[in-house]
Amino acid sequence: MSQNRLFETITQLNRSDFRQFDRFIRSPYFNRQEVLVRFWEYLSECFLHLKIVPDKPAVYRQLFGEQVYDDQKLRLLTSDLYQLLGDYLAFDAFQKEKTNFQYHRAKGFQERNLTEHFERTMQKCLQLNQKSGLTNDDFYRQNYQLKLELYHFQAKSDPGTDVYLQEITDQIDLSYLLSKLRQACLLLSHQAVYQGSFDLGLLPELLAYIHQRDLLKVPSIAVYYYCYHTLTSDQAEDFQQFKRLLIQHGTCFPHPELRELYLQAINYCIRQINEEHTHYFHEVIDLYKAGLNTESLLVGGLLSRFTYHNIVVAGLHTEAFNWVEDFIHTYRVNLDKRYRESSFSFNLARLAYGRKRYDEALPLLQKANYRDLLLNLAAKTLLLKIYYELDEQDLLQAHLDALRTFLRRKSVMGYHRENYQNLILFTRKLVSLNFYDKQAITRLKQEIQETDPLTEREWLLEQLNGR
Repeated sequence: MSQNRLFETITQLNRSDFRQFDRFIRSPYFNRQEVLVRFWEYLSECFLHLKIVPDKPAVYRQLFGEQVYDDQKLRLLTSDLYQLLGDYLAFDAFQKEKTNFQYHRAKGFQERNLTEHFERTMQKCLQLNQKSGLTNDDFYRQNYQLKLELYHFQAKSDPGTDVYLQEITDQIDLSYLLSKLRQACLLLSHQAVYQGSFDLGLLPELLAYIHQRDLLKVPSIAVYYYCYHTLTSDQAEDFQQFKRLLIQHGTCFPHPELRELYLQAINYCIRQINEEHTHYFHEVIDLYKAGLNTESLLVGGLLSRFTYHNIVVAGLHTEAFNWVEDFIHTYRVNLDKRYRESSFSFNLARLAYGRKRYDEALPLLQKANYRDLLLNLAAKTLLLKIYYELDEQDLLQAHLDALRTFLRRKSVMGYHRENYQNLILFTRKLVSLNFYDKQAITRLKQEIQETDPLTEREWLLEQLNGR
């Protein structure tokens, strides 16, 4: 029973959901089966307090005492409770969309010929939509629906009225343009990663229409317009416009959409960095800072550990050491508990290494138990660098041997295995290199440049260039 849809859904509820659904299920408007209330009470006790997942016989005994177990009966009750829980989630989401909720309330008044109530509620809808401060595709779509409803209302008493008609048309256009631009950007992002191919339909004509109607003065359209051009051209100016407009007009978009836009910009910077355009570290750290300030990089109050690591890397490359230290400590609480301490300690070690405070970094790396395989390998890489830079030859050789054994014993994916094997190979070559032999240095540089995968290429070349 632990694998059924009901239990899977319950595990994703927060404490507020438990309280609200308890009220929901006790309302006779939504539920008239008393047995479902008892079923929910028992499951709440199991999941919230006992921290157990009950089996079918235990649930049946709780509901029906010593009656002979009837699997069909229990499955039907489970299905009914699951449907009720789904209804609650839908109702909860619907209530949170305040403009849409008021819009349907107004339609309810209209259907019952409560004209004054309808008009008052429609005005409240318009005020709520404007008050949101958003100007994304949903905003214009809602405006269109509201004005269309008001037009039909006016037309009943005055069939010749043209009130709202032009505005309705304009709102449709803006909503469609934003929806189309957003979808085009999503398609291009997917294509960049998975090498797909998509037909963008009317987009070329729509881009021309945007210029024809001077619609770049609409901030939300301008953001997506330059996002699209950032993804399709090599012009740095397009990215700069996208970045500037995104930071300046981010409040035009709801949180999930704003996060999507920030990730578009950040991923573009990461691709540029991967192509060795390292000045984009400064660009990406600006985006990370803005994304943190708006909380658009957080989901449910949590920051992905991967984003946490990437922010530290970008900050260290820009030598913003004090800011990075503050970030590591401030956003520690926003990490998933499963990865919190390991990510925190590793990034403190990374910061200490960046500051060349090896005596601070070594204990963090030597004592930590990094269960995540890739984080473990990253920690071993950092330890390798410190031993090399401290000229601890014996420790370095022992560490390289241990890393080679680790790679052989662990189920490391092909790319990562090859990458770390290459790191071991070139570190050994560095150790044995005669730095008075200029030709040998040149040959090793060329070999490092031509080897792939090799994520520590920059560090290896630095060791050669620094001698």
